[in-house]
Amino acid sequence: MWYAFATNTLNSAGIDVNVQIAQSKDFNTWTVVNNADGTLRDALPLPPHWVNMSMPNTWAPDVNELVRVPQPSPVPPSFPPIFSASY
Repeated sequence: MWYAFATNTLNSAGIDVNVQIAQSKDFNTWTVVNNADGTLRDALPLPPHWVNMSMPNTWAPDVNELVRVPQPSPVPPSFPPIFSASY
């Protein structure tokens, strides 16, 4: 499964989504990831304290898998987000 992350937007309920998510099985056809209620899922629902939440403006998200060495590892990999935001 492939994932893509995109700059902030508003969901159908008018609520800020800091980082949008899309997914693809073939890297050709993409589907936006939604919550159970149909609104856009947010990859960064709780930004760090330094983000100005009155105007978060998160953009340029990037997510990379940090792989544990040696492999296989009993500790699952982590996916820390990197992004820009208003402060």
